Parts: sequence; C-alpha cells; structure tokens
Amino acid sequence: MATVTLKSLFNENRFPRGLSLIIFLLYFPFGVLLACVRLLVLVQACLLASALSEVPVLKSYILLCVCQVLGIVVQEEDVSHKNTQARILVSNHVTRYDQLPLHVATGCVTPHAWELPSCLDWALGVKDLSLRHGREALVSAVRGHLSKDPRPVLFHPEGATTSGRRGLLRFSTWPFGIVGSVQPVALTAHRPVFASLAPSVVGASHLADLLWFLCAPYTVFTIRYLPLMQRAGDETEAQSSSRVAEAVAQRLKVVCTNYTSADKAEFEKRLQLDRSTTAGRAAPRTDPVLQGMADRVAEVLPDVPLDVILRDVGRTQSVDATIANILDGVVPYTPLRTPRSTPAPAASAAPVPEGAGASSSFPRSAQDRMQSFQFRKARLIETARRKYIEKHNLTMADVADFAC
Repeated sequence: MATVTLKSLFNENRFPRGLSLIIFLLYFPFGVLLACVRLLVLVQACLLASALSEVPVLKSYILLCVCQVLGIVVQEEDVSHKNTQARILVSNHVTRYDQLPLHVATGCVTPHAWELPSCLDWALGVKDLSLRHGREALVSAVRGHLSKDPRPVLFHPEGATTSGRRGLLRFSTWPFGIVGSVQPVALTAHRPVFASLAPSVVGASHLADLLWFLCAPYTVFTIRYLPLMQRAGDETEAQSSSRVAEAVAQRLKVVCTNYTSADKAEFEKRLQLDRSTTAGRAAPRTDPVLQGMADRVAEVLPDVPLDVILRDVGRTQSVDATIANILDGVVPYTPLRTPRSTPAPAASAAPVPEGAGASSSFPRSAQDRMQSFQFRKARLIETARRKYIEKHNLTMADVADFAC
C-alpha cells in the first residue's frame, strides 16, 4: 500500500490559487447573486413540498428543483454494470450531498440522523433508519426497509468525506453483512475552472458547504458503476469490505488507507487547536504592554520560552500570576537549551498596568530574585485570605477549623 499521509486526504483550503483565484474573484459577485436567488427558490420548494406532500407527482419536481438550486449535474459512466436489482449500494464520500446525485440516478435512499419532515426525506433521498440508535438498530431497520420497499439503500462506508484525489478512508464492515451482494460506486465531483472551489473542506460546517454550493455555478458528479460484487461463503465482513474498497480505489486511481473517520475527527480537532494557538501567539506580540510584562517574567525565568510566557500573560494580565503558574507546573513548557541572557534594565520597557503586582526592578542574583518572588507570592496569598475573611465575616478560628 502506498504511503499516504492523513493530511493529504483532505482539502484544507476551499479556494483555488494563482490565476484561478483571480478568475474566481471576478466571478464572486455573480456567485453571491446566484446564491441569493437559489436560496429563495430552495425555500419556496420546501414550503411547497410541506403544503402538498400527499401529491406523488411532486416528488420528481421537488427533487429536480433541489438539484437545480444546488447546481448539481449528474453524469453516469460504465452504465452496463448498473444493476437495477442491487439492494445495497456503497460509494466513496466526497461531499455532504453525495446522496442527491445517486438518488437521482438510482432512486436509492440514504440513512440519516437529521430531524426533517417526511416530505423532505423523500425529496432529498434520505430516510430515518434508526441511525442515531447504533449499529444493531440500523441494520435491523435497513433489513425491514429492504423487505417492503423496492428502493436500494446507499451507504458511505468511509464515514467521512475526503478530497477523493489521494486515497480512501478504511471502509466500515457492517454494511457488507446485510445482504450477500453490493453494488460498488466510484464517485467524483468537480467544478469549472473559473469557480474551482473545493466541495468539502476539513473542519467546515454543513452551512458553509451549503452556501458555497449555492455560490458555485454548478457541480458535476460523475458516477462510475462497478460490477455487482458477491460475498463469498467463507469471506468475513472485513474481508468483503477490503475487497470492495480496493475495487473502488482502483477505479478512482487512488489507494486504500488504514485511516478511519475517527482519525479525521481527531485531525480536525488538532487543526482547530493549532489555528487557535497560532492566533493566540500573534496577539500578545502586537501589544507593547503585554510584551513588557513578558520581558519581566523572562528576567526571573530565563529558561522559559517567550511565546509560552506571552500566551499566559495574555490570559492572566499579571506578571506574578504567570510566574506562579509556571513555577507550579500549570503552564507546561520545554526549557530552552541555552537560557536567554538577562535583559537590560527595563527603563525603556512598556509600563506595567496598575495592579500587575510587579516591582519596578528585580534583584540581580537568581537567589535574591527567587526570595523576592516567594515573599511577594506569600503576600498575595495573605491578602487574598484577608479579603476572603472580611467578605464572609469569618474569624481566624473559623479559617483554622476549615483548614483542618
């Protein structure tokens, strides 16, 4: 299996680069206008579906309207492999709206966990099949559906969207134990060069994907059918899922990976944390007051990285509180291999706000600085204790009993 990193499986940036970005910026005003018009049409279609949900002829109309609103264009390839008797379809997952083109092409339904009116369920090609209640309830509901409804059920075994260009997430095994055969489908999505927005972006919300769908001129979904795949008698669900995944990956000219949807969720958390940390690091450096306070902390603790100090000073707004946090282990850090030299006297440093708790100068030796810090720390604790006693009208005996 080719080596593919988890990061390379997803789009982190929705917008194109270079000349394509310039072209998109020229198109963008028209895209905003198009999104507004489409949003109005979509709302009207939903209202119409709710008012006339008992009229069967509306199904095809509403579905066509929804696809037109979202700019969905469906193309089918390898139609000779399309099996109308297939009961389970499995497809890779490239956008949050993959069920729409597949529903248009095959009439399938997709399990979902949304709270939607029944009229919108069949208009969007989705169905409540107890997805929220776990695997056993879902499998039971799917079997019940297949026993009385001719429409096949579509599954995305990856469990999360990818870019579809480098590799597939590992397929879940449970869809392959429902019936003896499945219809594999390889799905791709692309947009025109002048609006080549990524259909899905790691960390993006459902609303963001929908708005950019409305803004894009159109999105072409290409459905490539693979031959119906039977599960061998001695084949496990895991073996069957791996075999189908390999077939889909080969058709898409990508590779299978061992990454799962849970790995993607963890990657999204790390990405959001890194972005927030980067933003947090940049803010204090632009504030001369916080920079001055951080420099004073650095005089006492020269082996602590400055960015660590800046982040905590930005949170505490206090020199003494940050020093205490670092010494008490509240703020983790990796000590500098070579401690920074003690800065020049802070006469030109930015002034420390009143109440910061720092004196105007620090002793020269490290031992004297530590003694001074311990004294000021004890004084702060004593002040806090006295204020607490005064606030709650306590006596020293009460405090002693509480401490015991």
